[in-house]
Amino acid sequence: MAANPRPPTPATGTLGVEFAAAEAELFDVDAIPFTTGDIRTVGEMLADVDHQARLLLLDVDGDNAGSLVRGWPALVTAASDLWTALPRTRYTHEPHDRPMERLVAHAANIDNSLTAGWPGRGVPDPRLAHMAETLQAAGSLVRRYGPGISGHGPALRLDLQAARSRTMHALYVAAHAGSVALYAHGRDRYREARQAGRKVALSTVQSPYVVAPTATWVGRFATAEAIAGRYLAGGFVAGVTGEARPPAADHNRIARALAGWDIQAHRTLAARSSAADNVTASRTQALIAGVGLLLVDADSRNHAAPTSAAGDPPTDRLASSLATVGRAWNNLASRWDDLPAPTDRPDSKLLRASAELRAAYRELTHDATTTFPRTSSPSTPALSAH
Repeated sequence: MAANPRPPTPATGTLGVEFAAAEAELFDVDAIPFTTGDIRTVGEMLADVDHQARLLLLDVDGDNAGSLVRGWPALVTAASDLWTALPRTRYTHEPHDRPMERLVAHAANIDNSLTAGWPGRGVPDPRLAHMAETLQAAGSLVRRYGPGISGHGPALRLDLQAARSRTMHALYVAAHAGSVALYAHGRDRYREARQAGRKVALSTVQSPYVVAPTATWVGRFATAEAIAGRYLAGGFVAGVTGEARPPAADHNRIARALAGWDIQAHRTLAARSSAADNVTASRTQALIAGVGLLLVDADSRNHAAPTSAAGDPPTDRLASSLATVGRAWNNLASRWDDLPAPTDRPDSKLLRASAELRAAYRELTHDATTTFPRTSSPSTPALSAH
């Protein structure tokens, strides 16, 4: 705004008039919006990838199995590129790299086997693709600014360990999601065969629902999960304990992130009609309601809430309204999530605006691995679900 000031309107120089004069820009897809930039740190990107992996695990079924198998090699490649770009210190030992090297070799084997049969080449799962893109962006930042990092102290060592732990944990959760989807796919095939009157050879070693052609893939994803799991044997929480988190000095970040989200959501939804975009928009709106509820609860803990004329504290009525709004947006997101086509991908700019909002909120609502204390109301929408 300072670089392009608007003179006040002579007759009605109000903010409303100025906003109305610029309203058309919200829907101008040719204009370069400020929402296109990604200002997140590497740590925030890695936290978001871990967040996306958890969401993936919560919402997979048999229909996702093939696309998850196809998307796995690219995800591991992006994670490996970031891993390799991380600065080396005198505390860095070769054993740190061996699990990732094994995962890369394992993923290459999976990629080479795709053409041999099911699921074949095709479109990867868009959620894995988005995770891979975020890891690639983080790797680009590290390669650009990593050489300027100096020092070999324990703080740097712990921060690098936290970055590796977050990266490996995302792969661990994503591999488990792949296993869950493959088991579900086998169960679906078993039920279809039973309904059609065909016999199905059941495994006597693995789950009875591990049927051809999923048996081989189940074993491979179990191997990938085991490799990542052994690296995290010391515990994920312990691995990220020393993560460096700069103080939240920018007090306007949340306001900018909310404004950016509002503008980008208008642009995206006006320019295209996509069920995947509606899922992203609904889930982000539910996040806004959930964080609002968390902040209302924090404020009520710090200040004695005055009682209204009706006898109920105003914060209770506000919390109830926010909980209702959060449930409504979550329900809407669940319904839209049933409609996207397998190849439907959300707008990348919308995803970036949503991710920036999560990162801005995270400075206020999260410690290293969990949310800060929240209200005990059973109607509170879970922040970890967004």
